[in-house]
Amino acid sequence: MKRTVDIPLAGVFGALVAFSYLIPISVVVGGVGIFSLSWVVQTITGILLGPYLGGGAAFAGGIVGNLIKPSSLGPLAVFLPAFAAVEAGLIVWSRWQVATLLLGILITGWFVLPIGLPAWPAALFHVLGVSIIIVLGRRLPRIFVESVNRRHVFLGWMLTAYCGDIARHMFGNILAAAILSFPAATFLAAIPQAVVEQTVFAIASAVIGVSALYAIRSAKLDVPLSRLGKREDLVDG
Repeated sequence: MKRTVDIPLAGVFGALVAFSYLIPISVVVGGVGIFSLSWVVQTITGILLGPYLGGGAAFAGGIVGNLIKPSSLGPLAVFLPAFAAVEAGLIVWSRWQVATLLLGILITGWFVLPIGLPAWPAALFHVLGVSIIIVLGRRLPRIFVESVNRRHVFLGWMLTAYCGDIARHMFGNILAAAILSFPAATFLAAIPQAVVEQTVFAIASAVIGVSALYAIRSAKLDVPLSRLGKREDLVDG
């Protein structure tokens, strides 16, 4: 029964991710593209559906979205939404160790590039994300499952969305450095804008996502996140 419900859900969220590519939010520094609403929808998808189902939905949405609006970062850009959804889903599903490893690998990949050290401040957002996961990784799932305080749920969602978004952000930076050959100065100049953008994306995800979560609870709808409270192995992991 759950699989029967989950497959259409994945299709719906995959379509939402794809459609969100059509809604611009801001211009990428360097003028090579735009940030779309997919930055918000991708983390909502990962949190509500989990790292695997949500990641698959985001990946499918990324494929369609890039067919609709091809990315300047090349074919590998289809993985961008999936990185965000998987990272956010791993945190909520108590896989914080894997989430830490995934973001750590991306950060390492940045510093392996020739541009990594000259543009090292560009990785500070991502190091902050690793710190959030290490410090709060065990607590965040309990907030989603047990907390009745809407402010706590909002804060937990915002932090989780931030970690998901910066996983995508780092993969995008790696692609931009490797494919577009951006100089270090471009990444350094983008830092002030990135601070604002990543904060806004996380808040927007929390505003929409928490509202959706409470609506789902009120309607007693069956989504993967609503089952977490019945899975002690996931909450205590």
